[in-house]
Amino acid sequence: MVIKELVPEMNRWREGNECLNLKDINQPPCSYKGSCREWIEELTTFIYLYPKEWDKIYTEYIEIVKKQVTKNISELAFFRDEEGYLRKVGEKDIFLCVRLEGNKMEVDFLKTAIEWTKVFNFNNYMEYCNLDYQKRKGYVNNLKGKIEEEIKNFLQMQINNIVIRISFEEDVNGSTFTGNDIYIDALNNSYFIL
Repeated sequence: MVIKELVPEMNRWREGNECLNLKDINQPPCSYKGSCREWIEELTTFIYLYPKEWDKIYTEYIEIVKKQVTKNISELAFFRDEEGYLRKVGEKDIFLCVRLEGNKMEVDFLKTAIEWTKVFNFNNYMEYCNLDYQKRKGYVNNLKGKIEEEIKNFLQMQINNIVIRISFEEDVNGSTFTGNDIYIDALNNSYFIL
């Protein structure tokens, strides 16, 4: 795990093997072998578990990037909340809520048969977050169509008797708590049914 390599001070900022990306802190350093998502997960976990070590490393990082001529991104766009869940800084649309209404047997089947984290995943969420307000509305409409297609594929028939409502929510307070709401937390690759 690369995070463990952040702690030792020796060679932490050696050129080509820096522990943080000096151009964009939200991207993995060039020596990191995993994906951007894995990097963000590891980095925010390290920050969450070792805040004092992180403060020291980040102070060193800021000193180095201030000396650079090129413009860089030194503000981390992600954090872990009190419960340890990965979140995007300033983002209010945290959960994708899919509400299914209709024939109880079909709805119950769909809630567990569909792998909801594949319908809406980390990359989809990041794409959504980069859109302005107007484009987000269009994205939600397209996403509804994608979900309808996914449901049609599972039921292998038209879905005239199932109503699908989707929205982005900051928390779960908008749920009906009737077992028909699927809350997808794409940053944490999870979902739950309320």
